[in-house]
Amino acid sequence: MQMCLASELFRIEGSSVMASWYSSSDSDDTYTSHESRAKVDLAYRNLDVAAVSTCLEDDASIISLNLAGNSLDSIPPEVGRFDALRSLDLSNNRVSLLNEKVLRLVILYLGGNELKAVPNEIGELEQLETLGLCDNSITSIPWTVCKLKSLCSLLLHNNQLQTLPREILTLRMLSELSLRGNPLVLRFVRDMIYDPPSLLELASRVVKVHRVPFEEQDLPRTILEYLSTARQCVNPKCAGVYFDTRVGNIKFVDFCGKYRIPLLEFLCSTYCTRTPYRPIRMHKEEPSDEAPVPEDRIKKVLLG
Repeated sequence: MQMCLASELFRIEGSSVMASWYSSSDSDDTYTSHESRAKVDLAYRNLDVAAVSTCLEDDASIISLNLAGNSLDSIPPEVGRFDALRSLDLSNNRVSLLNEKVLRLVILYLGGNELKAVPNEIGELEQLETLGLCDNSITSIPWTVCKLKSLCSLLLHNNQLQTLPREILTLRMLSELSLRGNPLVLRFVRDMIYDPPSLLELASRVVKVHRVPFEEQDLPRTILEYLSTARQCVNPKCAGVYFDTRVGNIKFVDFCGKYRIPLLEFLCSTYCTRTPYRPIRMHKEEPSDEAPVPEDRIKKVLLG
């Protein structure tokens, strides 16, 4: 397996980050007195999950943990119990499932593994500043990435990504986005399979679009719940909505005035793709993408 750049980044950036924590922490004396244990390096020792668990036990003082280049197929369960852990390097293993959460992580490297998907729970790591997911087989990034408001660096190169979620535009702190080695633009709307809406969806669309009046007691609870899931078509020239059936559309967004990256958005039908349109906001907190994204939003977009 090709060595991921994340390991080198960990050694360079991780050490400086840790040093800043030691100097600024209110409990500096505690960390410096246990510094030998606070930064644990078990990289490239061919350890499996059981062996790592034996080495770690339940040491709550660990702040930085380097497990790169071992034989891990999952995250050791002890890792999820380290409340003080801020930096975790799991690059160049065989991890295929993110089975543990460390909510206070600031740095997480998972490059060079066997990941095919990123769980929605990644959005719960709200303190994350650096996320390395390069050199995997990831096909999509969940919209919950928009919850990572502190994220500065997102490494996605050498995966199987064809699009990025629109919500990535809400990451105001993001200054580095690495995308090289991804398909990105292989699929377009005309190549996508479109299944016609069900009779339930067609009837529900009529109710929502034409604002058909009804009393809640006149409809089953399941229908009421279904009606509440309507999503507005992003085409400003279309007043339609959709429920289960939608058409994916690629919108190219200008980053830094130099790179254009494809973002995936959804329309209510294939008819919406026949007229040029300007996408509108899907959520109130989303920025408009009518104008190029300011340079201070994305400083590095690495496509090649």
